[in-house]
Amino acid sequence: MRNTVGWQVEGPSSTLRRTPLERRDLRPDDLAVRVDYCGVCHTDLHAVSGRDGEAGPPLTPGHEFTGVVTETGPAVTGFTVGDPVAVGNIVDSCGECAMCRVGQENFCHAFPTLTYDGTDRHDGSTTLGGYSREYVVRDRFAYPLPPGLDPAAAAPLLCAGVTVWEPLQALGVGPEPRRGGRTGRPGPPRGQDGRVARRRHVGHQPLTRQGRRCPRARSPRSHRLHGPGTDG
Repeated sequence: MRNTVGWQVEGPSSTLRRTPLERRDLRPDDLAVRVDYCGVCHTDLHAVSGRDGEAGPPLTPGHEFTGVVTETGPAVTGFTVGDPVAVGNIVDSCGECAMCRVGQENFCHAFPTLTYDGTDRHDGSTTLGGYSREYVVRDRFAYPLPPGLDPAAAAPLLCAGVTVWEPLQALGVGPEPRRGGRTGRPGPPRGQDGRVARRRHVGHQPLTRQGRRCPRARSPRSHRLHGPGTDG
């Protein structure tokens, strides 16, 4: 086993504590990744605080992280030591069902192995997440981090970012209705909506039902503001 450190909750506690962790020895298609940045997702907070005083197995959260490859298994050909990589919420799947064969492992018929609190498909152990210094992951579930992309900012793209981007990509959403339509989301305007829309060159038209000036929605980067008392 490989020794590292991480942040974990044990028993009924909801307090994360720094603790020694063990990672598996590398399998032929594994990477060892030094975790440099890990996003804090609401799912992590819910998993930690949702125990309600009940005892449970040790839990190490974290499912959106970036880092650097420090070692590779003998069958790995797509990565070398020193490569910057990103890892998301899924770290394995059956690889055989129809959804896995088309790259939709999130719909794996046998259910995918999650980055933490999942079940390892080989030894049945519980996966421990990215709130740690090292993570061992199957190579096909690690992704090269493009040059120039801030690794700290990139970590949340592996969860919230891809959750928005993947359906836009799959449905061919574009700036004109004939190319798939425009984006929309209920709730107050948020910066990430515009950023995702601009990256996809999608029409981004904030909506409001409040009938009052909404400075963030009226950003020069927004196309139009729709709602009572507006000219949209």
